[in-house]
Amino acid sequence: MLQNNLLICYIETLYAIIVYTGDKRGAGTDSQVYITLFGNNEKRTEKIHLKNSNNKDPFERNQADKFCVKGDYIGELTKLRIEHDNTGRLAGWFLDQVSIFIFVFFSYLT
Repeated sequence: MLQNNLLICYIETLYAIIVYTGDKRGAGTDSQVYITLFGNNEKRTEKIHLKNSNNKDPFERNQADKFCVKGDYIGELTKLRIEHDNTGRLAGWFLDQVSIFIFVFFSYLT
C-alpha cells in the first residue's frame, strides 16, 4: 500500500482475545471453542481454535480466558463468530462477553 510516498507493508498482526464466561451455575464448558474474526472489505481470519489459555481449565464459570493469536491483517473488525463443538461432559456454555485487541506491526519503506 502506498501512502504519503511511503510503501507500507503489514508484517504481522496479533490478536489478543479475552473470552469471559458468565457467573451462573453450570456456565462453563468442556467443549473446544473456536472464533472467526471478520474485517472490512470481506476479509476474515481462518477459524481459530482457542487453546493455550492463561488458565489451566479454560471457559469455566466467572472466568476470563486470554489468548494471543497471530493472523493475517483483516482491517477494521466488524463482527465475530464464536462457536464450540458441543463435545465434553458438560458442553453447554454461558458466554458473557468477548474483547478483542488488535496489534498490527508495520514496516515502512521510502
